[in-house]
Amino acid sequence: PGQQAYSTGLRVDEVKEVEKLLQLLTMQDMAVRMGQMNPRTVLIDVVISFWIGASRPVTGASQQEWKRYRDAIAKWKLLRYFLKGKTFGDLDEEMCRRYTAWRMGETDEVPGVDEARPCPKVCGSLSTVHGDLILLNQAIQMFKAKHNLAWAPTLFIPPKSGRRIVWLTPDEVKRIALAILGFVWDHNTNSWMTEEVVDEETGGTTVRYVRRSARDC
Repeated sequence: PGQQAYSTGLRVDEVKEVEKLLQLLTMQDMAVRMGQMNPRTVLIDVVISFWIGASRPVTGASQQEWKRYRDAIAKWKLLRYFLKGKTFGDLDEEMCRRYTAWRMGETDEVPGVDEARPCPKVCGSLSTVHGDLILLNQAIQMFKAKHNLAWAPTLFIPPKSGRRIVWLTPDEVKRIALAILGFVWDHNTNSWMTEEVVDEETGGTTVRYVRRSARDC
């Protein structure tokens, strides 16, 4: 709209989506210039398009800069898929936690959508989700500064160090405990390694689990 160039981040063949987003961009741009924008009604789609246009590497940028930009675009596709139609006012702690669970494959539910929508690219740790929401927060702050908004949401961002919770079975717990005690697991037989021991007095043999000595630990 006007003299401002925007990139939607959508493919050329997604005509209807592009036209709809450009209409929203035009309406929001007019609201900004007229001083009639309620920060809570700012659409996340608009903020994403703003970041994509404002952060595009300039001519002559390095391959590393372009890689970071393309990596960000991949994150934006997932965020846009989950947050389609959502506004600043929707970005509370619950929404961020639901995105975290969705991104990690713990749920197929997308707020406001009746059918299940599993994440197209499930990640294995909270570090990736941390990066997604840090990027979203950066775009929000850029948009807020550009349009002199009086308010912007404070995002709940999970720490990088978090990992997916895994529940162990009783057999797995037993295996860990025996390994700590020094018993040796045989990967070829997928069982505990055994050995035959000869009794020097009787000459009889017994079978027992192999156990590392204290010097081997």
